[in-house]
Amino acid sequence: MSLTVGQQIDRTMAAAWPALQTSTIGGWEIRATEGLTRRANSALAWPLDGSVDLEHVVVAVERFYEDRGLRPVFSVSDASAPAELQPLLVARGYEVDAETLVLDIALDAARARTETERAAAIALRTAANDAWIDVYTSSAPTRWHKPEEVDRLRATLLQPSLPTRFATVGPPRGAHVEAIGQVVVDGDWACLQCMATRPEAQGQGHAGRVVTALLGAASDLGASKACLAVLASNEAARRVYERAGFTPSHQYRYLAR
Repeated sequence: MSLTVGQQIDRTMAAAWPALQTSTIGGWEIRATEGLTRRANSALAWPLDGSVDLEHVVVAVERFYEDRGLRPVFSVSDASAPAELQPLLVARGYEVDAETLVLDIALDAARARTETERAAAIALRTAANDAWIDVYTSSAPTRWHKPEEVDRLRATLLQPSLPTRFATVGPPRGAHVEAIGQVVVDGDWACLQCMATRPEAQGQGHAGRVVTALLGAASDLGASKACLAVLASNEAARRVYERAGFTPSHQYRYLAR
């Protein structure tokens, strides 16, 4: 199947955040990771051929999650999901959650604009160290409270089977880190994710420097385009990405019950 640009992005973002368990139902990617994060615990919906009944697929997905003690969640992308899916889910009692914007950028333009900032107190690593983990888990106060959750983060979610780099901003040899991010490269596409800045360090340009470093790393790893997802309600983050040159691609949202 030939993929549109939006579908390529959706597939890259899925590969960048690997789930503990995956299954395929009706061509959809069904993901489960002990309830940790929406992306790793939702069904990524794709177009169906005419021989597959949409409601039968939805029922099978619901059974998959209920068998694991998880609530059913669907990732409904304007670029990838059947147009009939969201109305069907709403009729079945699902509610829209986390409206999300997907942005993309051509790396040649980004790199030419911001090359001079790349080395400014940025460290790039192939694995997340303790300081990186501390900033990331601190940025999401509603999860990562239990040691086993952080272990799952390290062992599964941050271990894609693709080239990845983790960026930190802070003193060159200090343990204190102000901001972080990750990039995962899937062929021509790179996915930026896990962007976080300590509350006391916000508004100082750290996030922009992390974006710059990750785009440079993506280019070095062979990508020519990059994408990311940001909550529609997160205006501060959207401004950072717009300044870096990202432009809108499409939107997705989760539906859960």
